[in-house]
Order: sequence, then C-alpha cells, then structure tokens
Amino acid sequence: MLRRLYWAAKSAFNAPLRWVVNRAEWLDEQANEMQHPALRHTLQGVARRLGDIGHFLIQLPRLDAVRVTGEMGSVIYVGDADTYKLSLLKALFNDQYEEEFLGRVALWKLPARTHQWLTQTDLVIIRVSRFYPWRIRTTYAFNNALRVYQMVPLDKAPEEMLAGSSRKRLREHVNRINRANITTRPSHSEKDLEFFYHRMYAPTMLTRHTERAVVAPYAALERVYKTGFLWFLSLDGQDVAASLCYVSRNGSMFTGAYLGYLDGKTELLKQDLGVALYWHSMLKAREQGATTMNIMESVAWVSNGVYSHKQKWGARPHPDPYNHQQLLFRANHLCDAWRLQLNNIGFLTCEKGKYMRVYVDEAEMSASTLSEEAVRHGLDGIQIVTANGRTNIFA
Repeated sequence: MLRRLYWAAKSAFNAPLRWVVNRAEWLDEQANEMQHPALRHTLQGVARRLGDIGHFLIQLPRLDAVRVTGEMGSVIYVGDADTYKLSLLKALFNDQYEEEFLGRVALWKLPARTHQWLTQTDLVIIRVSRFYPWRIRTTYAFNNALRVYQMVPLDKAPEEMLAGSSRKRLREHVNRINRANITTRPSHSEKDLEFFYHRMYAPTMLTRHTERAVVAPYAALERVYKTGFLWFLSLDGQDVAASLCYVSRNGSMFTGAYLGYLDGKTELLKQDLGVALYWHSMLKAREQGATTMNIMESVAWVSNGVYSHKQKWGARPHPDPYNHQQLLFRANHLCDAWRLQLNNIGFLTCEKGKYMRVYVDEAEMSASTLSEEAVRHGLDGIQIVTANGRTNIFA
C-alpha cells in the first residue's frame, strides 16, 4: 500500500518536471534557428541547463544499482534499466555476463557507496543527470557524453566528400550505387507515411535491435511529417528504403529523423542500400541549400557500429538536445584487460564543447599520433586518464 502511494506521489511530482524538460528541449531547438551566435549559444546553454536540472529532479531520490559479472571481472552499474544499458553492457562484456540487483541507492549517497563498492569490484559506472552536484573522487575518473548527434558538413562537393585513401571503401560503395537501377522521390502522402511506418520503420527497428528496440509511436512521425517529407529510395522500380526528413526554418540544416528498409530486411543493407540512402539524402540536402546534414543520434563511443558507420561520412559529434544524462566512470585500480577494453571501446567525453576520445593510461601509439588520428575522425583531440588526473591533448 505504501509503495503504491509512493509511486503515485512520485508520478505526480514528475509530471510537471517532464513538461519543463520538454519545454527546455523545445527552446533548444528554437535557439538553434537563431542567426546571432551569442544569443543562440546563451539560449541553448540556458535550455540545456534547465533540462539537466529537471532530469536530476526526476531521478531523485534513488536509482537502481546492479552488479554485473563477466569473464574480465565485475562492474557496478547505477541507473535506468533500458536499451542503452543493454548496449553498454554488451560493449563491456560482449554479451557474456550476469546481473545481481543490489537495491536502490540515494543519489547523495553515491560518493560513499562508490568507494565502498570499489573495494569489491573493478569499475563503477553511474548514469546521472549532467546536473549532478556531488563529486565522486577516485583514482581513475572520466565522464562520457552518453549520446551525441552526428552531423555531416556539406561544404564540399560530392566528389570531394569521397576523396582520399580513408574513403576508398565508401567510394567503392557509392560507385556500385551509381551503377545500380536506383531512383529517388519525395512524398507528402499520408498513405506513404502509413506504408513507411508499418512496412519500413517499425520492422527495421525490431529486426536490427530485437529486445533493445524502441519504436517511436506513429503520432511522433506524424508531427515531423507536418513540416517535413518522406524521401523514398527505389531499386528496380520498387520502394525499398526511405527516410523521414525535414529542413530547419533557416534552411541550413537537413535532418533525416527516421529511416527504414522494406519489411526490415537486413539483406537489403548488403546491397549498399544503407549507403545509398545516406548518399542520396546528402545530394538532396545540398540541392536544397543546406550546409549541414544531421544524421541523428548515436551512442558516444567510437567502436559502436552506428557511430562508426556515420563517422565514415565525415560526421562530427554535436550535443543531443534530448539527452540530459552522462556516464561517470570511476575506478581505483584497473587491470590491463580493463584498460584495453575501455580504450578499444573508445568512449567520448566532452569539455567546453570539445569532443575527445578517452584513453586510460598509456596507449600503444604516442599521444600526438592518437590526437591527430582523432582529429581526422571528426574529434577535437583525446583525453588521457591516469592516476594523476586527466590531460586533454589537441592536434
């Protein structure tokens, strides 16, 4: 009875906070349309801070904690149990792990509990609001941006975007696309939207993400469609892929918000149709005068398949206005296996608008070489995390 009353009260408390967070996200989007840089940055800063504080209050007073154990050891994870958590644990443990629920922990007790946990486990990962007022001091410490938008600058001609040895494989894909019988068409038909949602978008999400799939409701796509359009891709006369797109009011940014393949058939991806959809969307964006294409969110680590695929197009990470969370990685002692695993995953951190790849202790290559490589891949540099603190290195 008391538990039901608590959750009823918590739900009532959270409802206005969610409204505040939603309005903050709306303000962030509106600010992005402003031409005046100082005013744009100021309003976006206010909007994001407001959203972060709202999310912090929604998380209060406690979060779930679990011990995750695999071949390399154990990790304490604190935060929501959702699709992101599954993706993170899969990256850390390669799907071979077991979970033990440890209970709910008050947010203000996390610093003390972290030190307690680290006497029994290798690593503590805490998922909290970006507005988290308590410091958690440990020997090794870095923060991860959780999610980012990836944006492709369209300042180069299409052939220049594919130039260079690093784009050789992508160039081969595009050449095959250009030889195929592929056509494109825009659509503003409600019937086409229903077809896209039920035959493309939803099946693709379920096929590609299985139990981790989060399928947006039809109403969400309808809202985008009111000011946007569908961009269909046909192969040999049959619609096989599409993306729901829209252009910012000032015309500078082209966004592909949702995409899907006919009946979620993953074999279509083997025919370069994923590459084709991005390529023709970029051509359409340039045709409409956009200077940037937003290819939407990815988890913020470079080894992730989605992040890596988008980065091949020259995408750079940018803040996701709908993300108000961060991951706090804390450890006192890290064995070589954990250092290698964290470095291979390639978590991103962001400080003062600069996105950097995190390396724990010494890496195989020199810091200057790693920094130059990071810049070539759209980042601003690297962050070296050691027992003595954090060092940011830019090329």
